[in-house]
Amino acid sequence: MKPTNKIFGINQSETPALGLNKAIDQLKDKFDHAQLRGSESLGKAVFSSEGLDPTSSVATEARDLYQNVQVSLESVFKDTFGMVEDASGRSVAAVTISEAGQRAAAAAAIMATNVPAYLQSAPHVSRGSMESIPLITGTNLSYTTSKRQFSAEAYDTRELRDTTVYSIIYNQKHGNQDEFAESFFPTVTVSPDQAGYTVTMNVMTVMNEVRRDISGDETDFGRKNLIHAVIDPTILDNDQTRLVPVYRPEAAANFVDPALVPLASFDVAGEAVPTTSLLFDNRIDILGISQTEALLETGIMDSTDAVDSSLFLDNVVMKVTDGADDEVIRLSTRHMHESNFYPVVQGNFRQLRLMFDTKDVLVGGSSGAIKTVRGADSVLLAPIVTSELAVRLSFVVSGQINVETGLISLQRTRPIVSVIRDEQGNKIATDDPRYQTVVDLFEDAELIGYTLDGYRTNSNRRQRGQLVDTTYQSQMYQPQLRSPITIPRPETNVSQTDSIDIAALLVATGIRTTNAAIDEIFKTQTVLAQHFNANDPVSATPTLMGVALGPIRPFYETDVIDVEAEINSLKSHEKVQDMQAVLLNRIRDVAYRAWRDSGYKPVADALAGGISKKPTVLIGTDPVIANYLITPGDVRTLGAEMDFKIVSTFNQRVKGQIFITFINPDSAKSGVPDPLTFGNMGWKPELVIALPTYFNGANSRQITVQPCFIHSINCPILAHFTVVNLDKVTRVRNPIAFEEVQP
Repeated sequence: MKPTNKIFGINQSETPALGLNKAIDQLKDKFDHAQLRGSESLGKAVFSSEGLDPTSSVATEARDLYQNVQVSLESVFKDTFGMVEDASGRSVAAVTISEAGQRAAAAAAIMATNVPAYLQSAPHVSRGSMESIPLITGTNLSYTTSKRQFSAEAYDTRELRDTTVYSIIYNQKHGNQDEFAESFFPTVTVSPDQAGYTVTMNVMTVMNEVRRDISGDETDFGRKNLIHAVIDPTILDNDQTRLVPVYRPEAAANFVDPALVPLASFDVAGEAVPTTSLLFDNRIDILGISQTEALLETGIMDSTDAVDSSLFLDNVVMKVTDGADDEVIRLSTRHMHESNFYPVVQGNFRQLRLMFDTKDVLVGGSSGAIKTVRGADSVLLAPIVTSELAVRLSFVVSGQINVETGLISLQRTRPIVSVIRDEQGNKIATDDPRYQTVVDLFEDAELIGYTLDGYRTNSNRRQRGQLVDTTYQSQMYQPQLRSPITIPRPETNVSQTDSIDIAALLVATGIRTTNAAIDEIFKTQTVLAQHFNANDPVSATPTLMGVALGPIRPFYETDVIDVEAEINSLKSHEKVQDMQAVLLNRIRDVAYRAWRDSGYKPVADALAGGISKKPTVLIGTDPVIANYLITPGDVRTLGAEMDFKIVSTFNQRVKGQIFITFINPDSAKSGVPDPLTFGNMGWKPELVIALPTYFNGANSRQITVQPCFIHSINCPILAHFTVVNLDKVTRVRNPIAFEEVQP
């Protein structure tokens, strides 16, 4: 029977001992009945360098022990802490164990099967790491460094039961972070036989065909993230097979004089192609004249190349003249009726014809100033703009093309005025003085050139277009061994303080891991502030932390919310609602901009194979501010597009601060790292061991753990607000701004 050891009239065995006494006793009983005990062969195999054969009997035993620990913990916790009803009325355990906690506890039970090997060979608790430990020694309590000798060979196997049970209880909390830290950094259990854990993300990339330089210089493959094309449409190039006439000296006779229509640079698969308008009346091989330098590298086009039958008259250029002065105006025709080429009714079936007969080409009107091809305001046609007139021109462009040979020839008529309307849309009569003034402007006008909108068929697969590839972005994190935590115990201790000891270890470890998580958030803020630039193009994304960096753009923003300056309540009962509005409006704004600018949704959709769930915005702050972040009666605090989670902490560094990021709640429950969650904590299971120790001339037995964990960032998205003057608003009357006005 367990001693009661009454203190101040209270039976210590019945005190809460933070609720662990009963659970520890039941787990010890299960150990005695071999439910939580591994064999000697399993103990030897745990720390072997060869690893376990998945088909061996030892591996089967390890899986069985793993399952026994999970079942035992669930049973013990239900019996110890009881059942409660959830929101839907179902009966659930009052205290639940996460997936990561179950894995850590089971791993500890397996490790405990060979404690001496753990002490001597486990790399993260090697004897060398414990040899020199600062101690307060001597009669003067001076600070010195002594050596503690841990005698692994003297380890008493009778302590195996306590070691196993303590370790299971300790590790099921897997670091015991508070809700704030666990929300930002869900725990991932690192197997004792692994150095760390890896976060991997599929990255879909796109690039153009690459030709290597014979000089041996580094070849730039120009890979771009495919998901970024949702944000930057220039990434997905659809113009590699486009018909773009290339201006070269030997082809100059087929182009409008560059003195009239300046050369323009057209991007074709990353190559800047000089081009301008083609001349009317010329017979031109559109395939031959459209061979870019990159295309020539694949070989000169031959009889296997052809023009795609979907071809349009894109633009025409019109020259207007007034004496010695002339200007060139570009007129868009691409989307007008009859601007497309069509198959002939008779003749060669590869022949296409164009009959663009229009009376509707607009000059002037509500579009404002008339621009020349050089981008300047037209001087010769300025009277149309000054009088706020809308002029419709009439002309005909006709011709044909053979899609096999690529031979094209187009003719045109002179543009004439078909109708003029004033600013009210009224038609101006021909006897109106304004009518003749406008007609005179176009008396010497002529169409001098045209451009096409069309493509090659590429049926011979001369070009492969853009190349899409899937690669993997991986980041490995190794948990870091932290300083040990020790509870001294006398040699004659009979475990009457088991639960208090374990509770102390849990509390100490939990505070450590929580504080480390908050430190990591502030470190992340510093890194993003130093390297993030909102004006960088998508292609210039900096190589910051996180495996999600490939597809997701980093996002960082920080600002100050002065509640006193922004609130304008006139009535006391409206003050709380106005304070909520001030805070939530800023949070909502930055959350949606982060969602948009980072490309978080397209990446989530891609990983989900279609449409992803609504994003979950994580808001971390202090308890006072958290009180003002819930809108009464409205679960859509951030709108219908987003879910949210609000967590708070008492850590003084977070006082007056708000941190906003994104998480995936489903992955947090599974204990698996997720690149779309802000971060993770890697926790390596640790044995709680009663070590026989000799130092300072005395023998003692102490419970020791040495936590091994790391906080890592997956998704570099973080917004931050510093809230000031919140307390002033709650305690003083708001000043009302007014201005005295003389009647």
